Amino acid sequence: MRKIIAVAMLYLNKVVGSRSTIVMSVIGILMAGLFPFIPFLGVPFTPITESALMSQIRLIGINATREIPKNVLLGVVFVYTQAPALVTLFSSLAALSYISYSVGEDRLTRAFELLLAAPVSDLEILYGILLAGLSYSMIIWMISASIFVMGSSFAIMYYLGSIPSPPWSYQVQLYVLSPLMVFLVCVLSISIAIFMPKIVRGPSIQLGTTNPFTLISLLPLLIYVMLMSIPGIDMGALATYAAFACAICLSALTLLCHKLFDRRRLISV
Repeated sequence: MRKIIAVAMLYLNKVVGSRSTIVMSVIGILMAGLFPFIPFLGVPFTPITESALMSQIRLIGINATREIPKNVLLGVVFVYTQAPALVTLFSSLAALSYISYSVGEDRLTRAFELLLAAPVSDLEILYGILLAGLSYSMIIWMISASIFVMGSSFAIMYYLGSIPSPPWSYQVQLYVLSPLMVFLVCVLSISIAIFMPKIVRGPSIQLGTTNPFTLISLLPLLIYVMLMSIPGIDMGALATYAAFACAICLSALTLLCHKLFDRRRLISV
């Protein structure tokens, strides 16, 4: 256990030396707090998103016939239905930046081979890296989620005058699905960085939309975002099924990494 923690601390210390990781983390945290205000300012949604939001008004407990400006009504519905996915997105992007700089750069520069030569077992290296990635992701997610809750509550209170009771689907999305999804993105990106390092193009451009590392890592989240944009979809059922799917995929992916991690094979990659 001590060696696992030592490997984890080795990778966590890399955060200090990465300006891009720090910048992405700060941007993600700030966006989580500021984004809830955007719909209230009258920024238009796409027709598909607006249609999906209008179909979810019943979840919020607001009478649609009440004299409420449309942008405020859509803003409240957005916060309680789709905005938690943005917390997941910004936290995931910060995690991707960290994984790209730490694990990805080590694999690309062959610095990872120095760790493989250290007196630690294969599984201690693997679980140390996973512990570092999950710890960093959890810290970023907790800060982002806290700022999101405070920012969205202030925005709703300021523009609506009261805070409606959030639906249970919101609780599932924010407090169950969101951290599970961030963990899944983190473990998936670590798996790619370890076993397919050539996909990682480097920390300076890894968030580009043409980079397969970013697209593959964010694929579970992108699928969920597309599904929740379907007008009339049951957000509670979707969030619940997605949470179970994330937990299963996270366990399966961890077990797969456990089985495939072999330092002799990794040296030749």
